[in-house]
Amino acid sequence: MRRHLAEASLILDELAEADAKRALTGNKLVLAELRRIGVARTKNLCAGCCCSTASGAEAERLAEGLRQLFQARDDASVRVVLGACELRRYAGCAYVLPLLPDPPRNCGASGTATRVASAELADIAFARGPVPAWIAP
Repeated sequence: MRRHLAEASLILDELAEADAKRALTGNKLVLAELRRIGVARTKNLCAGCCCSTASGAEAERLAEGLRQLFQARDDASVRVVLGACELRRYAGCAYVLPLLPDPPRNCGASGTATRVASAELADIAFARGPVPAWIAP
């Protein structure tokens, strides 16, 4: 049984790699190609790109995120957080981006920023999750 699961996992990884060659350029996923390969293969591709384990709540977020990516109006702003990264939609493509930290606490809600002490800036860490070798540009 374990051998079959290992083989299935290997096949899914190889399929994600093949799909990535067609649909992924750098951090950009072409939505038309994702629609062509279908929801199941797109989930497999995104799970390999964005989250090392797509189970439970993470899998539900991925499914909801893909629904939003595919069904949103062309001018809609879509952001889906998946593990250490996020998916954003713009101009017919989805972008896989590192998850950015929340803005500094002194940033005004009206869009006007207040002065931030350099000590607060030192606390900001730009995290990037593990990226499979076949995704690296």
